Amino acid sequence: MADLKAAQERGHVGGRTPALDKDAIPQVQAMMKDQNVSTSDICERFGISRSTLYRYAGPNGVERK
Repeated sequence: MADLKAAQERGHVGGRTPALDKDAIPQVQAMMKDQNVSTSDICERFGISRSTLYRYAGPNGVERK
């Protein structure tokens, strides 16, 4: 535990990096609101899976996370 605390003090953060950065989330939400854009197109554009897409934005484009 002391090693983890020392790493945190040096600025290291553990865990996996998020699939979408904070700049991409509003874009995903706007695309989800557009009825002409399919979820497959959104997933392909951002390189994420459908479950990841719905983790960040609901079907109507509302932020979930």
